[in-house]
Amino acid sequence: MAPDVVQTYGLNRLPPGVWRASLVAGAVGFGALLAFLAVFARLVRLPSSVPITAPSDMPIVTILLLLVMQSIVAGVTEEAAFRGYMQSMIEQRYGVIVAILVNGTLFGLLHFSNHPSDVLLMLPYYVAVSAVYGGLTYAADSILPALVLHSAGDIVVLTRWWATGRPEWQVGATPPPLAWDRGIDAAFVLYVVTAVALAVVTVRMYGVVRDLRTKSYSQAF
Repeated sequence: MAPDVVQTYGLNRLPPGVWRASLVAGAVGFGALLAFLAVFARLVRLPSSVPITAPSDMPIVTILLLLVMQSIVAGVTEEAAFRGYMQSMIEQRYGVIVAILVNGTLFGLLHFSNHPSDVLLMLPYYVAVSAVYGGLTYAADSILPALVLHSAGDIVVLTRWWATGRPEWQVGATPPPLAWDRGIDAAFVLYVVTAVALAVVTVRMYGVVRDLRTKSYSQAF
């Protein structure tokens, strides 16, 4: 019996229209992720993290170039491994939702060094991140849009982390009050509504990207 043919997401070229739709949809996904973080921070006490430091005599330009290079390397390797290979392998047998959940869990465990004592607490955040990247990869049938957004997002996140000493999950300088302590206030309700609304819009926009991608395939043959 011949072995099953396994298809993985790769660097599939995309028409300009699919590229534009993918980047816009991914940007909305980032917005949903930020809203989710605002809700998450009101439900649990998110961990602190070690600031990014550099030698005092290192030029700022060198620091920024190192952060950019680290972001690009992380974007390329993580998207190729987690979305390009792992997600596609699991997806073909169990479906995209299971693939994203498993992928996100392992993706979170990979970031153990960022918060070693709170790695399990942070897993919902990394599953949400994987949903943004994994859903976009599924919609575009290519890792390219997620790779670009991942690298660009890491550049912003790492530069902010270096400048402020705060990782991306710490939105403000001081932790917000927990809903369990203060109760459900108007701000918390607004965060929840915004997160749900943006998540719904993201899913719909991913559907548009997938439709455009399917049409581009049909026009090519």
